[in-house]
Amino acid sequence: MMPFGTSSICAICRNQPSITSCEGCQKKFCTTCLSQHRDQLSMELDDLVNHRNELSEIINSASSNNTNNINPCFEEINRWQNEMHKNIDRIAIIAREQVRQLLSEASKNVRTELDRISHDLQQRQKTGGYVEGDLDRIKQQLTSLNGIVQRFNEQIRIDTYNTNSINWDTLLVVIPINASQKNIKVPNVSTNSMLYSSYNQSKSFFLIV
Repeated sequence: MMPFGTSSICAICRNQPSITSCEGCQKKFCTTCLSQHRDQLSMELDDLVNHRNELSEIINSASSNNTNNINPCFEEINRWQNEMHKNIDRIAIIAREQVRQLLSEASKNVRTELDRISHDLQQRQKTGGYVEGDLDRIKQQLTSLNGIVQRFNEQIRIDTYNTNSINWDTLLVVIPINASQKNIKVPNVSTNSMLYSSYNQSKSFFLIV
């Protein structure tokens, strides 16, 4: 067998004579290794496509209105929202209990006076010991108690002034960490350096030597 020059030996197997040269890596390959080299480039291209698809999914997710977005900022917003709800619920529960206590205390005082009037009426019914003046006095007492009962709701007021003074728009603020990221520029890639997975489309990458 006629010996081959070093420059004519396949760059992969280092045994067979090279017949083609890759424009990308400038290496020479035999017929068998040429296919192997193209397969390797094809796998690298597939990896790039997969990487591109992953980036596309992340970008689409970031720009969508999906509430299940994986961005941790959404989780933090949800935690804040839940915490605010808990605080509001807690304050509302305390306020309701305070209203109940005030109403209970007010009704207790009225109940004591009403029980006294009730006892007086029962005794007078049994004994018949009453005249016009007694009835007028009891009537005035009942009218007075009725006025107090009717004013129960007026004796308690809910003050929401502090809530009205809250600047709700400043309670939760979204701050971009790096504003310069808004103008990200991707470097241009020459069309001649693009890879094609199809072997038939790759003929322009090789020269017959």
